[in-house]
Parts: sequence; structure tokens; C-alpha cells
Amino acid sequence: MLAYWRLQGGGFGRRTGNRLAFAGVAMLLAGVLLITDASPFPGLYALLPTLGTAALIAAGSAALPNRLLAFPPMIWIGLISYPLYLWHWSLLVWAKTLVMTSSLGAIHRIGLVGLSIILAWMTYLLFERPIRRRNTGAIALILAGVMTAIGVAGLLFWTGPVSNRLDRPDLERVVRAVNDWEYPSRDMTVQKSFLDYTFYRKKGRADDAVLFVGDSNMEQYAPRVSFLIDGNPGSPSAIFATKGGCHFASPELGRAATRLRREVGGNRPFGAAG
Repeated sequence: MLAYWRLQGGGFGRRTGNRLAFAGVAMLLAGVLLITDASPFPGLYALLPTLGTAALIAAGSAALPNRLLAFPPMIWIGLISYPLYLWHWSLLVWAKTLVMTSSLGAIHRIGLVGLSIILAWMTYLLFERPIRRRNTGAIALILAGVMTAIGVAGLLFWTGPVSNRLDRPDLERVVRAVNDWEYPSRDMTVQKSFLDYTFYRKKGRADDAVLFVGDSNMEQYAPRVSFLIDGNPGSPSAIFATKGGCHFASPELGRAATRLRREVGGNRPFGAAG
């Protein structure tokens, strides 16, 4: 409605337009700096980019910030902005799903954004611009049918007749377990350190102990072992004699493991897992 008002001749004077445009820029920058993952949405902070954008549109093309936004590279970004929004979000979500992580590295994110720009430009050239040029009744009916089908599908998922295949308790446990890799955990103590090796102990309530030997693949079991020890009063202690990078086998390490067994205790049971 605001853009239509501008097209119909509505507007402000140059001074008022500049003030409004700079206020809009300030609100957009404030949104970038203040809105975080912890910010409630919808919430008051969502008004910053919304009102900032409205202020820029209302200010008109004569306002100084809007003249800067009229540079060809900025116009090009504007042309592909919506398909860019759709592509970058989809690619980032699917990438996290494929690699089973909630956080991608900076290089991966930059690469995915670059791929999103390419796909957005192709979408604009191959779909958006041809559809705009062939603005016929048949095209309008097809687009309306597609939008209606998407709306009906969303309504079915939202109201429950169609279940989400990802909405499963067992799958939720798998997703939570992806980030369940804390080694050494905060409740583990150093059992022994030598050279660049460090063995950690999770203390149980029984006198015996279980020795876990291996590399980083063995370390992944530490959260589960800690959970089992905390939940079972008679659990033995657990000692993780591990080393990332498959450097476990060495004469010095073998001698250290023998000394460790003696230190843990004479005739008490001492199991090993590897």
C-alpha cells in the first residue's frame, strides 16, 4: 500500500524525505545489531526492520540513502532478493540436515550463500521474468492453483490430518544426540597425564572400574557412560584411556596402561572395553 501511495504521487518534501530515509537506515542497522537468536519473535524488535523499510519506501527516490540504493549492483540484488531468500534458507537447512549438525563452518556458509546467489539469478531469468512478460489469465490461474495447493497442504499439516514425517519421538532423540559429544565432560577428572596423553575418570559408586581404550571413536561413548553411571547407584567407575588420531598403540602407552591398572587397585575387578 505504501509503494502504491508513492506511485500515485504521494510523498514528502526533500528535507522530510531525507530525515525519514536516514531514520529508516538507523532502524535497519539497529535491527542488525540488536536482533539475535535469543530475541523473541514475533516481538518488538521485529518492528525495527519493518518500520525501517517502510520509512525508506515512504521517503521516496529523491532521498539521499535511496539514491545510493539506486546503484546498478543494488538494483540487481533487489531483483533477485526474493528467490535469494528462498534458496539460501533451503540450502542452509538441508546442508545442516545432511551433515547432521546444527552449526556449519564459515567457509561452508559462504559457499552456500554463493550458490544461493547463482540459483536466485537463474530463477529470476528462467521463471520470474518470463512469467511477468507472459502476464495472461492462464498464468494467473496456474499460479493461484499452486498457491492454493500449498495453502491446503500447510493447513493439513498444521491441523493434524497429515503427520509430519520428522515429528517422531525416536527421531527427536537422534537429533538431540548429534550434539551429545562432550569429552571430557565437566564431571570427569584427570586420572593420569603423560607425554601428550590424558586419561579421564568418571567416578562411580562401586569399587571396580571399566577401562575404555581407543581413539576418538571411543570418546563418543563418554556422555552415554556418564549418564548410565549417574542413573545407576551400583555402577563402577569409568576410565577413558583414549587418544584422537589413532595414536593409541605405543610401547610407552602400554606401560602406562599397566601402571594405571595397578594404581586403580590390586585385586579389584578391572574390565576393559575397546
